[in-house]
Amino acid sequence: MKSFQVLSLFAICCLWMAPSVQACKKCSVDCTLPECMPYDISQQSVCTEVTHELPVPSQCQWGANGLYRHTDFQLLKGRIIAYKLQWFNQKWSSWFVPEYNDLDCKRNMLGQSCAGKPVCPDSLRKMWAYFCDHNHTYIICK
Repeated sequence: MKSFQVLSLFAICCLWMAPSVQACKKCSVDCTLPECMPYDISQQSVCTEVTHELPVPSQCQWGANGLYRHTDFQLLKGRIIAYKLQWFNQKWSSWFVPEYNDLDCKRNMLGQSCAGKPVCPDSLRKMWAYFCDHNHTYIICK
């Protein structure tokens, strides 16, 4: 797993404008450079790439929740910002970004249930519905 800090616009501008990394670090502590401004970036989310995650058949909510945007937070306690699926032919999909390009062309069928609750028939779903039976990788921020 890889961990990294999500950079704010401030951090990117600081790295671009400050003459050195040391000068940039001063931006968040004691700003003396005209390009910097004091700003606490310590509360930013930490993002992690989870790679080759095995399918989780018991988490049927990935598909059953339809287009509900917060399934990732409900199940993983974080926000998935991008994900890939490994198809059964072993090829990986391109990156999916929730709410931008992750609408599945298949629908939830009549008669399905999840954790004892009926699934709305003919409802749309996101591509992460395949998490329950396909290998996948995702970037999650907590």
